[in-house]
Amino acid sequence: MALAYRIGLGQIVTEAKTGQSLEILILDEPTESLGVEDGSIEALASTLANLRMIRQIIIVTHSEELAEKADRKIVLRRVDDRSQIEEVKN
Repeated sequence: MALAYRIGLGQIVTEAKTGQSLEILILDEPTESLGVEDGSIEALASTLANLRMIRQIIIVTHSEELAEKADRKIVLRRVDDRSQIEEVKN
């Protein structure tokens, strides 16, 4: 329900301000209250994959289960007090 609310609200605001559809969706930790056992992370990944109206979806997550479903994965690590960025090929 929270995901539907975010998408709907984003669509309304974007259309009101620009007259265009929502082209990008950024989600920060959308799996906070979801679990692997009940299949809710898998359902979220499937739902996001089927959102054809949004051209790009960026998800910030610590969930390996959700990250495995991504087309592209960029990993950020802390190494010797510096951030290290790596694109992981699927």
